[in-house]
Amino acid sequence: MTTGAMYLSGALLLTAGVLKVPAVARTRGRDKLLLLTWALLVTAGGVLCATAQPSIRWLNARTGVDNFAAPVVYVLLTMFSGFSIMLVLHWRGGPEERVRRLVRTTAAAYGSVCVLMVLLFAAGRAPVEKTTDFDLHYAATPCIREMLVLYLAAHALASAVVSRMCWRWSAQVHDALRPGLRILSAGYLTHLIGYDLMMALAVAGRWAGQSWDTLVDVARAVIVPGAALGWTGILFPLVARSGKEAVRYFRLAPLARAVSTVPTATSPPPLPMSPWRPAVRLRLTERQTYIYDRLVACRGYFAADVREEARATALARGASAAEATAWADAAMILAAVARCRRAQPPVSPGPPAHPETPTVTGDLVDIARALTGRMAGIRTHRGAGSPSSTPGRPVQASHHRPFVLGQRRSVERREPWTGDGGGQQGRT
Repeated sequence: MTTGAMYLSGALLLTAGVLKVPAVARTRGRDKLLLLTWALLVTAGGVLCATAQPSIRWLNARTGVDNFAAPVVYVLLTMFSGFSIMLVLHWRGGPEERVRRLVRTTAAAYGSVCVLMVLLFAAGRAPVEKTTDFDLHYAATPCIREMLVLYLAAHALASAVVSRMCWRWSAQVHDALRPGLRILSAGYLTHLIGYDLMMALAVAGRWAGQSWDTLVDVARAVIVPGAALGWTGILFPLVARSGKEAVRYFRLAPLARAVSTVPTATSPPPLPMSPWRPAVRLRLTERQTYIYDRLVACRGYFAADVREEARATALARGASAAEATAWADAAMILAAVARCRRAQPPVSPGPPAHPETPTVTGDLVDIARALTGRMAGIRTHRGAGSPSSTPGRPVQASHHRPFVLGQRRSVERREPWTGDGGGQQGRT
């Protein structure tokens, strides 16, 4: 790995860590996952920047201590190893007391290793500056030898533990978390076999009077692929979840526009999603809340016969049961919105929470898809809000126009950029 690539990779990780500082400060360390992710970013970036040869020379020169950069790099790498175990422990979850006990044990063990390495370096002698082969040159030096064993053992143990925990955990989960955990497991396994084992064999070779220095080149070659796999495994579930939430957000747009004209709803329209700071989960929550508030506001206008007629028509046209339920809910919602907008008397007796009031049973995304899907032209011959739609009353002839699922009145057809409809449509 070239010096420029090491500095670039380290700078990117440190920049990501700096960007997370405000979030960490807001939570005051209470969000352990966020705190540990920040710690991983900082220590990983620190390792990459401190391992570059110009940084090693600079640290040695500034402190006036020969090979001072060696314990700095080893301490940072050991801290990264401990943070890796603690992150997976919090991520996996479990009984709170057990997780807290394991995290405290890990912190104490790896903190002790860091202190011991500093003491061993201070007790040893490393007078000749080595910027590339410190491990091999001082492999048999008293105290320095023990320091090397400690850092390799701590890193290897963390790699083995994290890889095993992630692989076993992946068998218990689904969706994007499973491939993410398996990628993360492969990344730490690469570190264990490709780096820790190769470095340990090279050091052991020096102890035995052999020269297995080519193994160090192998170890250095797997640093970048292993790190790339590790960060991919961590980021993949987060990116996949955000992508899934973004897809749901945009799929809900037709339904949000359809209910935007409910006059009695009091919640403000949600802000549009910014391409620079999307805040996907927040925007999705706002849009779903916006829809639910308007459904509650017009629930008293829900008519069971409108829904049942739309469902029967959809089934007759070859729709599946799930599709028919979505079409039926969509027809009932649009009819209720139209009647609520015209301020006609409610269909259901009593308050909106009356037991006889029909409710929406389908998923909001399925209902939104029904508004623009292949069966959006289904007609229900009872008009929106006709007298015959009151539960318990005999069916009467309707004097309203047939209601067409997916066909909105002139107010509902206005586009967001026209500024009509009180400005609500343009912000949903």
